[in-house]
Amino acid sequence: QYRYPMDWDNLAVLSTSDFEFWWGQLPKESRKNVRRSRKRGVVVQEIPFSDELVKGIVKINNDAPIRQGKPFWHYGKGFDIVKKEYATFLDRCAFIGAYHENTLIGFIKMIFVGDSAGILQLLCLQSHYDKRPANALIAKAVEICCLKGVRHLTYGKYIYGKIKNSPLTEFKRRNGFKQVNFPRYYIPLS
Repeated sequence: QYRYPMDWDNLAVLSTSDFEFWWGQLPKESRKNVRRSRKRGVVVQEIPFSDELVKGIVKINNDAPIRQGKPFWHYGKGFDIVKKEYATFLDRCAFIGAYHENTLIGFIKMIFVGDSAGILQLLCLQSHYDKRPANALIAKAVEICCLKGVRHLTYGKYIYGKIKNSPLTEFKRRNGFKQVNFPRYYIPLS
């Protein structure tokens, strides 16, 4: 449409206008994982930004130096750095925590922009994978968006590079995210 150089990019997006519709569209396995999370004692709730939350995030960040086959860039960061990094956008973000026996085992940082929300971070302790906290966190994020009248929830890209069937893409697909393509223009400033 414009005469500037352009590449196609993509986002992972799901509609958050109706929780029951979203829930009904999920594969059976995804709904089962959210219920399994509850049965295994995981409690998911919106939580305030606090030193206690930051301590939990530090623990989750330091759970594994490698995530998704790559060095994890938050690994080894101390309390003060993590607090500074996660204290951004506090006037328009929400934190959701997944707890097992009063221990933070996963969290989402979500930011609101207009009638959309975006997941900036979703991390869980790998040792609690069997409790499916990530699925429960997504369900709570969708619920919060529906209650706030937010129309769409984004979670980064749907496809990164040329890898079309990554575990992360499969997780997003199973939780109702769809690929939305958009043009990215490069405009010279001088």
